Amino acid sequence: MLNPRTRDAVEILNGLIRINNERIKFYKHFLDFGNALNPEFREFFALISGESYQNNIWLSIEIQTIEGNIEAETPTNELPSTRASKEQIPEDSTILIQCDLQEEKIREAYSTAMDSVYIPQYMRDLLKKQVRRLEAAKRQLGRLMS
Repeated sequence: MLNPRTRDAVEILNGLIRINNERIKFYKHFLDFGNALNPEFREFFALISGESYQNNIWLSIEIQTIEGNIEAETPTNELPSTRASKEQIPEDSTILIQCDLQEEKIREAYSTAMDSVYIPQYMRDLLKKQVRRLEAAKRQLGRLMS
């Protein structure tokens, strides 16, 4: 049985896995549009999705290291969605605004986790590395928006 402090750390890390899963699904939805999506967006969205997969792997390792249970599963590669092919792709500006909101949401989740007293320093170091990637994604998104 985990002590309460460790249990809270596991809960926070599981929350970050969930938000990374949401990010993966968000960008995968646009990637399902295939060639109809702006090529710059496709490359960026694939990169961002991959980073979230990688974040989840490292978060899962940390949870297992402290003998916690991983509650959220990482999305698997599925067959391309037919839903996206039937939908009309939004305007580039609309997509970028939605991306900015998604990125803000994940940055807020990481900020909250970093501020938690239940996250030990060695875990904060891992989260800081992930935050740097989030910040790089924000800068890239800013370049796409300009």
